[in-house]
Amino acid sequence: MRINFDNKFLQAMSDAFDAVWLAFLWMLFSLAIAAATAVFSVHLGVDRQTGSVTLRFFRAFRANIRQTLCIQLILLAAAGVLAADVYICWSGEMPEAVQTVTRMTTPLLAIVTLGVMSCIYGVAAKLVVSIKQAFYDVLYIAVKKPLCVFGLMALTVLAALSAASLLAFSVLPLGLIFYLQAKLFERIFRAVMPQAEEDKMEIMNG
Repeated sequence: MRINFDNKFLQAMSDAFDAVWLAFLWMLFSLAIAAATAVFSVHLGVDRQTGSVTLRFFRAFRANIRQTLCIQLILLAAAGVLAADVYICWSGEMPEAVQTVTRMTTPLLAIVTLGVMSCIYGVAAKLVVSIKQAFYDVLYIAVKKPLCVFGLMALTVLAALSAASLLAFSVLPLGLIFYLQAKLFERIFRAVMPQAEEDKMEIMNG
């Protein structure tokens, strides 16, 4: 019996396995800053060279590590500011006026940080831009496709909860989450740069 590898069911099973395997690689290298960018690079088909999913993951990992290191440091700084705001809100050691202001600004800062974190790795995977331009592109995407960004944020929260569960089977929901995020990124990039014929192009001239 000859197997038809173009069969839609077999293709879907292959895509599902690839998604779960990429999630496993992300968990394995989650302390390394380029892991998320490498996952989205594979999902978005940025690397058009031949090779297995694993080979393309590590190729993207090496290619993006310097850029994503800078991005990660900026996000860590934002997280530090957020943590300081939370401490000020609940420590009771600051004047009441300061605590009132921080209680108003902390939720906004948390939403902005989550939004940037949810978008920036997809942008870094898809586009060749400077660090400054990458953050500018995230803002541009948020203005153009806010519902997609909210979807990415919700999926990022689910990914964090799945990863924090520390269960071996958390790789299964993570695979689905990254796959859905990649589909949202595809919709975003089609909307904001429909004229692009090449991957890794700027959304706008900065």
